[in-house]
Amino acid sequence: MNRTIIPIRKMHCRSCELLIEKTLAKIPGIKRVKVSLPKAEAEILSNGTLDLELVRESIEKAGYEVGKSERRLFFTRDTNEYGYLAMSALVVLFLYFIVSQTGLLDFSIAISSGAGTIAAIFIGLTAGVSTCMALVGGLVLGMSVKHAEKHPEATAMEKFRPHLFFQLGRIIAFFVLGGLLGELGGFFAPSAVTLGVIMLIIAGVMLLLGLQLIDIFPALSAYKITLPSGISRMLGLSTHHEKEYSNRGAMTLGALTFFLPCGFTQLMQMNAIATGGFLQGGILMAAFALGTAPGLLGVGGLTSIVRGVAAKIFFKTAGILVIAFALFNFSSGYNLTGWDQFWKNWSMSHDQPVVISAPPTTEDGVQIVRMKETARGYEPNTFEIKKGVPVRWIIDAEEPNSCAASISVPSLSIMKYLDPGENIIEFTPAETGEIRFTCSMGMYSGKFIVVD
Repeated sequence: MNRTIIPIRKMHCRSCELLIEKTLAKIPGIKRVKVSLPKAEAEILSNGTLDLELVRESIEKAGYEVGKSERRLFFTRDTNEYGYLAMSALVVLFLYFIVSQTGLLDFSIAISSGAGTIAAIFIGLTAGVSTCMALVGGLVLGMSVKHAEKHPEATAMEKFRPHLFFQLGRIIAFFVLGGLLGELGGFFAPSAVTLGVIMLIIAGVMLLLGLQLIDIFPALSAYKITLPSGISRMLGLSTHHEKEYSNRGAMTLGALTFFLPCGFTQLMQMNAIATGGFLQGGILMAAFALGTAPGLLGVGGLTSIVRGVAAKIFFKTAGILVIAFALFNFSSGYNLTGWDQFWKNWSMSHDQPVVISAPPTTEDGVQIVRMKETARGYEPNTFEIKKGVPVRWIIDAEEPNSCAASISVPSLSIMKYLDPGENIIEFTPAETGEIRFTCSMGMYSGKFIVVD
């Protein structure tokens, strides 16, 4: 048995491994193929002399190249890319101006359980025209082309049917599996610090994806968050699209994309765990899947419309927006952990004005503190209390479905989801200083100032 190593360029994900392995396995004499994305090579075991020219032709027909990858520069030397980035930044500023002037930013925060769902749809829209299109789009095209080949007499609507059932299966599976992830998070009841760490990880993943989208850091393109190819084989993700079309098969394929190695999908899966509930996690993942639908439904059509300079600006604009979300998540996550005094004073919750309460009343030796929760935060959000005296914190929840309705006090290990109306939290401050509290996403905050 002969062993041959073939260097391969232009691989970008685990799906590339599977495709190349399947292509090379068809060559006579080849007994086993193992393709490695990290090593950028294929290991081939064969009987007799291997036809290297046939191997090269097969790899090129699959859309890849034989040869060692060039060393990637950290910054691109293509000055045009920086020009496109500048134009994309202007597009983002224009979009921000339009959104802020129309009040849509306030609306997205104020609606029922809004910020997470709106963000999930946006992230889905971005993923649906970038990583999800690259990963899932090939499956969609393969499935629909197979259906068209088997049924040449089908009408345009009948040919579009695979896409509809694929998306239906995808959305249903994302809701159910996302709900299970949320239930898992609720079972383990993660602390505020744990949630903060999860958000910091999410921010890091999102930052990497955003930097890759703006495409001025070639060295970063090598870093991918993927599933091992063995798991993909076990799930049958490399073979389902080759089978005869059926509605059930299309829905099953759509459902299986929950496990595909898309960084955006994994990002939202971590978010679903952080919600701590079946319904919340399910809605978050379903919203993400719904957001990906326009891009995936238009997979073919979009790539034929957006080309050249327009495509460059489009993807860079999406990248800038993803980076902005990453910075916001980083600020919110750090705010949740309460690790650093300087950062928490600066963090993005600073846009909520400081409202100092009147001195607390005392009843039967207990300090009574009253606060109102709305979709815009807490009123008041700063209280002065005495050390060693029990505190009864009465919170009137006016918007129990908003982000602010989840109260976290990291230093006291308190995490409470507010019910409509009055909610009571009791504690006794043991030492002077500050006791900070935030919403579960770190967006809104306040503090108790403990004095002697």
